[in-house]
Amino acid sequence: MPSIIWSTDPNEAYHDAYEYDAQNQFVREASSLLFRLYQLLNSDRNRFTVKDLSVEKAVWLLLMDALDSLRESLRVLQSKRHRVAAQLFRSAIETMDLAAFFAFRTERSTSRLKRWYENTVVPNREYREYLKKAAGEETAKRKAKTYETFSRLTHRTYISVLHGYGRGAKDRLVHDGTAELYGKGKDADTMLVVPNTISIYY
Repeated sequence: MPSIIWSTDPNEAYHDAYEYDAQNQFVREASSLLFRLYQLLNSDRNRFTVKDLSVEKAVWLLLMDALDSLRESLRVLQSKRHRVAAQLFRSAIETMDLAAFFAFRTERSTSRLKRWYENTVVPNREYREYLKKAAGEETAKRKAKTYETFSRLTHRTYISVLHGYGRGAKDRLVHDGTAELYGKGKDADTMLVVPNTISIYY
């Protein structure tokens, strides 16, 4: 049975943190899915040479890169290292969007692909502009909202930073790694990570 985490809004998850069984179920499902995707992408049907400058190769390289980020983000979340996961999530999303941009094979994406192979950065706005034209204003707005959400995590807004703190006596902020200072057990550095914070990232 698929985990409820797949369809829960992150804000809702923060206010109603997942139980450990739900988190474990999600980790099993996500691990299985990511491994299957890895098998699919890293199969004999996807073999390219260094000199190949095709769309297929670019999409494959980018999807492999995004997949690596997602697999690693799941690993760090399992060890309650949510700050690293935020960086990896955003990287994965923007990398997948770049792959989609190239896969559309428009005149603009084809010219940007050539520049990408020459080691030039293709700004994420290229994909957003394409999406607006191809899928409409509403779809572009939803994508912009996704970027805004992840941007808050990676650019460390007040609330995203605050998620790394619990509350102690007299409402005092306590960093979620504080227990590491006292070295009590192998998980001391993550024992104070609030379940609500991990729920957001899952």
